[in-house]
Amino acid sequence: PEDLVHISSAVVRAHPTCAAAVVEAIGRLPAVEVFHAEGGKIVVVLEGPTSTALAATLAEINLIEGVVTTSLVYEHIEPRSFLGAFHDT
Repeated sequence: PEDLVHISSAVVRAHPTCAAAVVEAIGRLPAVEVFHAEGGKIVVVLEGPTSTALAATLAEINLIEGVVTTSLVYEHIEPRSFLGAFHDT
């Protein structure tokens, strides 16, 4: 089977009073990047080997204190070789 990479974006809603701590906690997760945060709305980009791995990461984010909801917005699947120099291996 081909080595694939799954790239997704998600919106995380957090209590505004907890947003900074939530952003910090999300930023410590592997293969997750906080793309934008404003108030209690946080946009994240996730990467993983399977859709199941991405779902597990979203579930982990949802357990962070102060998170209200997580919503997967988009998922894209590419062969890792296609990403070439643009992807850290």
